[in-house]
Formats: sequence, C-alpha cells, structure tokens
Amino acid sequence: MHDAGSVQPPSLTFAFRDLPAPSALRPGQVLPGAIQGTPGSLSVQVAGIKVPIEGAPPFQPGQTVLVEILEGGEGLVLRISPQAAAAGSDAPPGTPPPAASRPPALLTSILDSLSTSLTADTAARLLPANLPENQTALRLILALFATPSAMGQDLQEIAALLSQGAAAGAVPPEMAENFMRLLGRLMPAETAAFQHALESMAAGGSVAMEAQAALALASGNVDELLRRLETDLRTQVAQLRGNKALLTYLRGINQIRAFDRAVNRVLERLDGAQLQNLRTLERPYLFFEMPCDPNGPLRRAQIHFFQEGRGRRRSFDAKNVTVAIDLATAPLGDLWITLNVVRGHCACWFRATSADVVQAIDQGAPELVESLDRIGYPKAHVKAVLWDGNREETLTNLMRHFSGLDVSA
Repeated sequence: MHDAGSVQPPSLTFAFRDLPAPSALRPGQVLPGAIQGTPGSLSVQVAGIKVPIEGAPPFQPGQTVLVEILEGGEGLVLRISPQAAAAGSDAPPGTPPPAASRPPALLTSILDSLSTSLTADTAARLLPANLPENQTALRLILALFATPSAMGQDLQEIAALLSQGAAAGAVPPEMAENFMRLLGRLMPAETAAFQHALESMAAGGSVAMEAQAALALASGNVDELLRRLETDLRTQVAQLRGNKALLTYLRGINQIRAFDRAVNRVLERLDGAQLQNLRTLERPYLFFEMPCDPNGPLRRAQIHFFQEGRGRRRSFDAKNVTVAIDLATAPLGDLWITLNVVRGHCACWFRATSADVVQAIDQGAPELVESLDRIGYPKAHVKAVLWDGNREETLTNLMRHFSGLDVSA
C-alpha cells in the first residue's frame, strides 16, 4: 500500500456511455492506453477505441496511461492513471511502490481462487512494480504464471465456431479464412514456421496496440496501423466478440456460452501478458506467451527477454541480452532454457526434469554450438542440468533481474 504521506499520481474518472460495437472493453479490465490530440481536445486510445476526454485532464499528448474499466450506472466508467517513469530515470512523485509491498491478504485471496501452491510472498515478487493495486490486474498476472494456458485450445474452438458460421452463411467466408490464416501463423504445424510464429507474438507483445495506434495516428501512417490490426490476435478476437451476425447465429445453435467462455479466456491471457510487459518501465524487457496446439508437441511456451548491462538503453542489444524460455513439451517434458549473452559471449543452459533428456541434450550440444556460431555467437557454452521442475521458484529467481542482482545460470 502507499504510505499515508506519499503523493499520489493524478488520475481521471469519467463515464463512457457511447460504447461502439464491436467493443473490446468490459468491466474489470486494466489496459494500457495512450493520450492523443492537443491540449484542450484530448482523447484516450484504448483497446482500439478512441474516447474523448472532457475538461482539463492532467495528461499530455503522447503520454502512456493505464485505463481501468469499471461498471457504471448507465454504462462503463473509465479511470485513467499515468504510467510511472521507468527505473533509472528521474521518477516523479507518486511512483508506485515495489511489488513486494502488495497487500498479502489480497494476494492470498487471489491465490486461493487460482488453486496454486504459490505463496503471497513469492507471488508479490512476480508482479511489476507499476501494476495497479487492482484485484483484476493482480489476478490476470498471477493466473498467467500459476495456471495452465488453454489459449491454443480456446482459439481452435473459436475458429471452429466461426467456420460453422461462415458455412451457414451467417458471416462472410473471408472472415473465417483470415482468422484461420492468423492461427496458422501463430500455431504452426511445421517446425520450420516456428521462428515466424515467435516473431509474430513478439511484435504483438512488444508495444500495446493502443500505443501503436497512437504512434500511427500521430505520424499519419494509418495504412500501416490497419495492416497491424489485421494481424493482431487480441484485436481479431475482440472483433469477433462484437460481431452481431455471428453472435445471433451462435445463439441459434446454442453455442453462445461456449464461444463467450473461450473468447474471455483468450483475452484474459493476452491482457495478462500486456500487464506483465509493464516491467519494461523498470528496465528493457519483453514477455509473450505463445498459443499451443493441445495435441501438438509443444504444450506451453512463455518467453522472457531482458536487456543486460547498465545505463539508460531502452532497446535490446543482441550482444547483451538474456532470454528465458519456459516450455512444456510432449516428448521431453518440462524444460527451462536460459540464453545469457554478455559482450557477445553466449552461455546456454537447459534445465530438464529427466536424466535421459539431460543426456540427450548434452549429446546434441555440439550441433547447437555450431548453430549459435553461424548466427554470430562463437564458442558458445551449452550445458544441460537436472531440474526439479519448480517453475514458480525458477521464475521468481528470474524476476530478480529487476532488483539488479546477478541471476546468471
């Protein structure tokens, strides 16, 4: 909690009744947004929607903000708060407290609802310092790491229902085709397409779509924004939820509840990932979770990027970076892979829960060393070790990057 004497950052709360359809806004969300316009005529861009702001709000054009969606008497209520300055800059008064100061009772209540073995102390260390003390936001982040993802299965269910609607003439066939094409890029059946899927998810996770929209509109490059919207998973799913023709068809075949549940679960995972990326206000960081085919070889894939080194660099340097990959696979079980690159030298550590898998990775290490050499990391060190599979403990240690501690494997 904030100290009684601390200065709180300015915020603005106002009703929003003219909600367009389709809409990606629903009560309980906490989303990143961007302020647009000119002083005296400002609006906030959030979830693909531009909302005018009346009066003299305490914000500036181009400023990034957090938008909390609340239930109002006659519509939605938006509470807008500025995002705090990044660590290493001259932070203004009102910078949020460290994540470890989150109320233990609130964290315990959320953890109980998730049926996880995480403790409140451990959970607090997983939270971005700039995450608001909001139960929904806290739950989205903790669910991201404490509960299995069904995003791939949910996306397949959404795609199947959309295809049924297209076959019945309820929606245009190209709508289903475009969505299936998007899933094909994000959940490739062939290993060769895996790199493109990684790049697509990284591009979507690196900058919130609201911020991308603000930048595109400010520069006048609207065509590029439209192309990005077509390939942004969150935007596509939110648009389906607001498609009246599709919803009418699904009600008619008694599938509307299954569709709503699948859509809500997907959006919650994507919202949690965007909130996790508030970590980039502390130091250069990127997180994304890939949707996985439940019947495929890859069952979970969460990836973290950290810029290494000191200074105020706000972008990634391939010669000084740590990449942590949390995987669950059908053939090899759980894996935790860490690539630590310092001044161009790469050390790659594999943690595996089976001695046979450790041995197999060690035997294949020379081939991986050659591959790393070809992409610019000569004489890399590759090693596999036996691991107890405790993802929560390993993840908590990983988050010590934000305390400035050396967490190299």
